[in-house]
Amino acid sequence: EVSAIVRDMGSYTCKAGYAGEDVPKAVFPF
Repeated sequence: EVSAIVRDMGSYTCKAGYAGEDVPKAVFPF
């Protein structure tokens, strides 16, 4: 099984996780 990693670089936070999941695995504030 192959999973894609998703990273969302927002204005105030960086969210990271795997595609298809409901919530991110990690949230980092700037």
